[in-house]
Amino acid sequence: SNDSLIITTLGEKGSLIAKKGENIIKIPAFKPDKVIDETGAGDAYMSIFIYEFLKSSKDWKSIENAGYLASCGASFLVEKKGPQGFQSKEMVLKRIKNKNYIY
Repeated sequence: SNDSLIITTLGEKGSLIAKKGENIIKIPAFKPDKVIDETGAGDAYMSIFIYEFLKSSKDWKSIENAGYLASCGASFLVEKKGPQGFQSKEMVLKRIKNKNYIY
């Protein structure tokens, strides 16, 4: 069996997570307060996703959750120059709860 995940980041269009035998997960992009520096946003997404994925149960719902955390975490990164935009998980969860997506 192929347990590979395919993840595509699409900037302000969000991201897609696919796995054979599962429906594709569409993760929205979260609206940053301002955009100062987009450098590294995709790398931040992947880093957060991998961290959350590795500590999860790896079921499809936890993979979706990792995608939301990654997308939202990356939305904070772009608000400041360099890595200064990173925020606490508490701040990320608050933005997720507010569902302030870019459509």
